Amino acid sequence: MKKRKFRFKRQEGYRLVKLKKKWRRPRGRHSKLRMHEKARGRYPGPGYRSPKLTRGLTRSGLREVRVSNPKEVGNADPEKDLIVIASSVGNKKAWDIVKAAKSKGIKLRNKPVAPLKKPKPEKEKEKESKEKKKKKEEPKEKEKEPKEEKKEKEEKKKK
Repeated sequence: MKKRKFRFKRQEGYRLVKLKKKWRRPRGRHSKLRMHEKARGRYPGPGYRSPKLTRGLTRSGLREVRVSNPKEVGNADPEKDLIVIASSVGNKKAWDIVKAAKSKGIKLRNKPVAPLKKPKPEKEKEKESKEKKKKKEEPKEKEKEPKEEKKEKEEKKKK
């Protein structure tokens, strides 16, 4: 398959916290790394490039294909390709892509995080909404009763 890539370190990146580990070309006038002195670290060059056959492939030898809808899954080859769901795709469409990939036997690199909730039938939704309305109306009726009683008591006192 594919060899692991060498990570080139930034010159003196270990000394300062503010310097990140990412490679930056040394530009200093007296930089030993820029002048390719021995034992100063590796400097990127054409010799570190990967072979043409393995370029753009994963470590397992598959090509990553970015997919943003279930129709694009049909373009992928199950033996050579690995599907990556685009980050802009929502949960519902992502699960549709997962189903399409499983049916065609294509591997996925990233699956959606949460399982898709099944939508409730309309009848159940109507029942729930009616129950909620009843619960809201009940306290109002209870509040009205004491007020009416107070009014009746006041009327009796006046008579």
